[in-house]
Amino acid sequence: MRSGTLFGLSVALLSFVALTWLPGPSPIDGTGWTMAVMMLSFVLCLCAAVPVINSEASRSPKWFLGRGLPGHVRATLGLLIVSGVVLLVVNVLDGGGALETPRALGDRYFATDMTASPRVEVEISRSRYEFEVEDEQRMMLVLTGLLCAGATWLILAIGAPYRQEAASRRPPHWADISD
Repeated sequence: MRSGTLFGLSVALLSFVALTWLPGPSPIDGTGWTMAVMMLSFVLCLCAAVPVINSEASRSPKWFLGRGLPGHVRATLGLLIVSGVVLLVVNVLDGGGALETPRALGDRYFATDMTASPRVEVEISRSRYEFEVEDEQRMMLVLTGLLCAGATWLILAIGAPYRQEAASRRPPHWADISD
């Protein structure tokens, strides 16, 4: 249940980030909902991963590669993590990064120029402000999606040996007993 929720959240966040590069109006509107999603996702990841990390299985180095997981699960999670890293790299290389902390004061827009030393506040156009806000929120969503994908891997990989051991100790079902 925990891993399925985190997996779904990761797929949704990374898909949403990929959709923001399509032409047309961006669904990231600068209202700050991405910060709420990021905080909620972090709490979910923490609540789901801490019990698994504190388990006895996490002390073995074998869990890291997920050898107890079926191949299709490893491939799906690996693809999700790789796509998150690709989105992260594309986001870093898309032209943003020289300006940070965009903010609006009335009809004027400002950002911190990170290329100048010392850092200075510069006035920017509205379109540049919107680009910087979208870029900043896109980065938060990519990192949150990667966090959820990593937590899913962690939960499934560490929990796999316990699930296999529990299945081997389970008494046979009454229908499995032959006369």
